[in-house]
Amino acid sequence: MSNISDKTVRRGVLGRVLIGVLLAVGLAGGCGKRGGVAGEGQKKDVAVPVLLKGAKVQRVQRMVEVVGTLYGDEEAVISAKVPGRLAAIYKDMGDRAEALEALALIDPVDYELAKRQKELAISQALSQLDLDKPPSADFDVTIVPTIKRTKLKWDNAKAKMERGRQLHDQKPPLMSDQDFADLRTAAEVAKSDYDVEIITAQTVLGEIKMRVADLRVADQKLADTVIRAPAPTTLPVMMEGTGGTSGAVAKQESKPFAVAGRMASVGEYMKEGAMLFRVVKDDPIKLKTYVREQFVGDVKVGQKVEVRVAAYDRGFWGVVSRVNPQISKDSRTFEIEVVVGNSERLLRAGAFTRGWVQTRMEDEVVFVPQEAVVSFAGVNKVFTVKDGKAVEAVVEAGDSREGWTEIVKGMSGREAVVVMGQSKLAMGVAVRIRQAAGEGSTTRAAGVAAVEER
Repeated sequence: MSNISDKTVRRGVLGRVLIGVLLAVGLAGGCGKRGGVAGEGQKKDVAVPVLLKGAKVQRVQRMVEVVGTLYGDEEAVISAKVPGRLAAIYKDMGDRAEALEALALIDPVDYELAKRQKELAISQALSQLDLDKPPSADFDVTIVPTIKRTKLKWDNAKAKMERGRQLHDQKPPLMSDQDFADLRTAAEVAKSDYDVEIITAQTVLGEIKMRVADLRVADQKLADTVIRAPAPTTLPVMMEGTGGTSGAVAKQESKPFAVAGRMASVGEYMKEGAMLFRVVKDDPIKLKTYVREQFVGDVKVGQKVEVRVAAYDRGFWGVVSRVNPQISKDSRTFEIEVVVGNSERLLRAGAFTRGWVQTRMEDEVVFVPQEAVVSFAGVNKVFTVKDGKAVEAVVEAGDSREGWTEIVKGMSGREAVVVMGQSKLAMGVAVRIRQAAGEGSTTRAAGVAAVEER
């Protein structure tokens, strides 16, 4: 029994050992096979699928982007020229007014009375000279009746004196010395009366002129009781769609002024100079903005400007009308003024505005699809394909908008660039072109506008 048990135990141990060896050999064979397959996969090159799209060369309109605020062509605060109680208001905020149209009225009664008083003073002065209206500047005072009367008396006295002289000078004298002296004295007195009348008439004429001037002042004060919009001006016509001007054509607008504010009410006593209204002339309207000093050689008077505001999805055209010759030492910018036609009254003074000043045309500008540019750590790269391998080009990128980026430096524009799969590429990596896409269209980019594609 003992021998049988020992044999049984030995057989069991040998069997377990044999099974373990077979399992180990099997596992080793399986691992070796899989290891061989993995090694073969690692040695095989895997091409990165990419999508290409052609770069393009364009003739572009260079532009300088600016931001600023709109102002009325003219803005004014209308004040009272004469003191008085405000009797009526004809216009309020939002109303439009023609040039010199009445906006309000100050009680005119006191000024009407003052005018009447000046007229009566003139009538009184005219009566002294027996005139019915103020004379002209070249008026001959000798025709005044009182002067004509004294002139006749003087002429008569002179005639008597001359006749007396003839009698006094005869030999023997037919007139005594005393009688001749009386005639001579009468003639001198008549001459003096004539001179006095001349002086008096001239004084009265001066008084009349002064009173006429006083009447004109009274007339003006009476007229100033009507508060009016500013005087009319003639403006150049804005050429539709271009912002250009035609110096030979002018227009006179109807209701050019908009009332932007009213600062008084009926019944208030207004002092001289008190503010009543704020008005603005909004056609044309002006964009005032500042440009960086680097563009001082590019921006010039007469250049076209596209203007946009947040309220509308369309642009408005204007023209550079003024350029400040001085650069601010604080901001390193210079101010420009753009005149924009506003006949539709869509643009409002005070609005925030963005604009693009068209400065110069530039040929042979390279553009690539925006997604083709890979940026990392401040370095911009574009990938092309040559002989089935990725080629990396370091470029200097310019402005971008609506899917295209300007390449300032680093490309000729005749390349096809990778627009998909570029994130997996490096110099020399094998690629597989999935599809070759043609050139797309482009529109104006920020700072450049496509004009002609080559």
